Amino acid sequence: MKDEIRLTFVGDIMCQREQNAVAWSRHGEFAYDQTFTAVTEFFAESDYVIGNLETPIAGSSLEYTSESSRFNTPETFLDALKNAGIDFLSTANNHCLDRGVPGVQRTLENLQSRGFGHTGTYATRESSEQIFIKEISGIKIALLSFTYGTNSEYYGEALSDEETWRVDLLRRQPRRAIENLQKYSLRSLIAAILPIRVKLALSALFGRTNRSVPNFVTDNVNPDEINLPENHYFVARAKEKIQRAKNLADFVILLPHLGGQYNPAPGEYHKWTMQWMSRAGVDAIIANHAHTPLRCEKFGNSCIGVYALGNFCFTPHTGWFIPNSFSEYGIVLDMFISTSEKKITRITYNVVKTILEPDGFASVHPVSELIANEKNTVARERLLVENEAVVNRFGGVTGSVSPQVNYTFSL
Repeated sequence: MKDEIRLTFVGDIMCQREQNAVAWSRHGEFAYDQTFTAVTEFFAESDYVIGNLETPIAGSSLEYTSESSRFNTPETFLDALKNAGIDFLSTANNHCLDRGVPGVQRTLENLQSRGFGHTGTYATRESSEQIFIKEISGIKIALLSFTYGTNSEYYGEALSDEETWRVDLLRRQPRRAIENLQKYSLRSLIAAILPIRVKLALSALFGRTNRSVPNFVTDNVNPDEINLPENHYFVARAKEKIQRAKNLADFVILLPHLGGQYNPAPGEYHKWTMQWMSRAGVDAIIANHAHTPLRCEKFGNSCIGVYALGNFCFTPHTGWFIPNSFSEYGIVLDMFISTSEKKITRITYNVVKTILEPDGFASVHPVSELIANEKNTVARERLLVENEAVVNRFGGVTGSVSPQVNYTFSL
């Protein structure tokens, strides 16, 4: 038996319409392996690699992504993730209902058929009550995934009160006044009858847009909702599930989806949620959704809390984003657990960056490698400055940072 096991965590895994268009134009098929080729070495020695799948994988009949922030990605994207070394995908996030309940069900079928571990969304009520547990070298590790919401207020895809078990929610789902309005829009009806080659050609021609916004979002949830009575049910349900996980496993890790997008610091609801989760007695909380790396800290009860790992992969300069917010950057975190003491012994991490290749295809690279290979003095200096800012923010430190493959978080 090993003296220690190594868990690896990556942040938001995204695949936007621009990536689909270039992937198709390259080969006449959706091929994504080159997205991850440069970072697969990070996963080779890990015992289990965990990420957040921020898109349904629901098949072409539900229409692949044609909008800037409502997703459905080809099944071959999962194959690329599997080939890269990803083992587990959390599915409770604000995009999980982008194709409604059918999209949830088909995504789960596709994950299951490819051998991914997963939790956060469910096809049956019975499965929603189960706790995902992975045993490695005699250590039972429970993984739980929760989300602040499902974009129901934007797209009208809200679960009925009788079906909220389908997603591990942390709060009520806001509803639109006119449900499913976008589903029946003229644009959607036209898109439904266009051949895939035509849609992708139009996406390549018109899809890449700079939709920057003037300010970061401090939090996706108004702090007034912390004390909203109708949210108490969801928090209580999450706490009950956490307690059951503690009774079944040696180690409990939470994977919540919450926070303000592109916000350089966590908002009030984000911090409050991390606090009550840490007090529930879990061992680690690895949050995502901010689309920028946030800080890692050790709570008073020794729980490790990561407020956001940032984007593991996405397409820079497209969709809804804020310039100069480090959205191209992400943290690949390695957590080492002693098999004899059943506790975290050390944490190391690498900084990665998604870049656009000359044809517009997005691929993920270690920042240390990008710095070493950059010949342009100005571009290299910018990489150095941004890498230092990301490491300082994540580690909660201030100071000069030299580029390296592994950084250590002080426990």
